[in-house]
Amino acid sequence: MSLDIISIDRVRASPPRVTPLTEPFWTSLAQGEFKVTHCKTCGQMSFPPRRFCRHCWSGDTEWRTMSGKGRLYSHTYIHALPELFAGEPAPLHVGIVDLDEGVRIALPIVGDVDTLDVPIELVVLAYKDGPLFGARPVDNA
Repeated sequence: MSLDIISIDRVRASPPRVTPLTEPFWTSLAQGEFKVTHCKTCGQMSFPPRRFCRHCWSGDTEWRTMSGKGRLYSHTYIHALPELFAGEPAPLHVGIVDLDEGVRIALPIVGDVDTLDVPIELVVLAYKDGPLFGARPVDNA
């Protein structure tokens, strides 16, 4: 399943540091896929990506594509943005999402929500200088 891509007409406030380990994640994200590392020994998934499993310390990991579906665990609006985010529109809506596959991630929220535990879908935020990921309530799709 490919994630929706939303064009953002500005550069990222804090671009990620792309390394040989994370390059497959960022390349896949730009193409509409959200991937995490999966341990072939214990079956657990990790995000951010890791060379070894954070659960059992095995080095036998592989990439897995997530469905992009989940539920909103928590969220807030940041009205007084740090200087680094001065170019972002305030307030900045951020949240924590539990993906259906069991991974919990923090990310920006696109759209308004007024309750927790609502269905959420991941989206790609395609900035001028590269992708980031976010989420939106399913009813805003």
